[in-house]
Amino acid sequence: MTIHKVFVLCSILFTSVCLISCSKKSGKETTPAPEPDIVLSQGWDTISVSPTYIYDLHFGDPMVGYLLGGPIQKTTDGGKTWKPTKSQPEFSGPNCFFLNANTGWVSSRNFIYKTTDGGDSWEKILLLIEGAVAGAPTRIQFLDEHIGYCITESGLIKTNDGGYTWSWAFKNVTGPRVGTGLYILDPLTGWAAGNGGINRVVDGVDAGKTTIDDVAVHAIQFFNANSGLALGFSGKLFKTDDGGKTWNLSMTLDLKNAIDLHFFDKENGYVSGSNGVVKISGEQAEKVVQVKNDAAHIGELHFISNKKGFVGDMRYRRLFRYNAPN
Repeated sequence: MTIHKVFVLCSILFTSVCLISCSKKSGKETTPAPEPDIVLSQGWDTISVSPTYIYDLHFGDPMVGYLLGGPIQKTTDGGKTWKPTKSQPEFSGPNCFFLNANTGWVSSRNFIYKTTDGGDSWEKILLLIEGAVAGAPTRIQFLDEHIGYCITESGLIKTNDGGYTWSWAFKNVTGPRVGTGLYILDPLTGWAAGNGGINRVVDGVDAGKTTIDDVAVHAIQFFNANSGLALGFSGKLFKTDDGGKTWNLSMTLDLKNAIDLHFFDKENGYVSGSNGVVKISGEQAEKVVQVKNDAAHIGELHFISNKKGFVGDMRYRRLFRYNAPN
């Protein structure tokens, strides 16, 4: 064997050893890619929006919706694009309710703002009860253009003229984080929840208060006069079959600061908390939006149907959007 051939073979051998050594060394030093801070299930994506925060969102019809924050944003294409309304209230938050594409109400400091032209203009209405200021509103719901309800620092109040004048529905729904849950089924039947429990109105009369295991209730929803759900701040989901007289634990969800729920029937819906969104299907719970390391702060949610919905990120100027896969 010539010296040249020996040199070539030695070079090849040396190169091979180096490659193997480097490969092993690289393998030892390489660490797995970190898991993403936000994991979205199939059908979910994100949309960037310009409000500095998102307090609430509500759709008046399948195409027209509103984001409550700074400033108020509006979509007319089902949530694909958002832009500020033509005029803005002086201050808005933390709740809004839109009866249709044009008519809606926004809570504010001791006021509500009303629009009948899709946000082109707003009327500022001071919330007065028997000549006194009712306090800051935290939750609004209207049944039609005239009859509406609002939880304030003083209690639950009612209007029969679209929000211009108010009277007591029932009092004493007070305390920290008061009025975070409100569901009015009809003018004679409703529920209002807070840290003090859930107050019931039956046949237009205060039917008493029920406390659920000392749980602060943030959201409630009823399907008829008997069947309903209540969401505790700790992620506990309760159900009732007697109009709210008694409540039973349905499941405990992997959610921090549970804040909102939207169900399509008694078995199927979504629940949100600061660290994600959970889909409920019967007795099954699937986390369809997972948040780690405070990468988002999930807030209120709104579903147009079981195939399309939105959830607000209160911290990072975005919406999580669901479109059911085909």
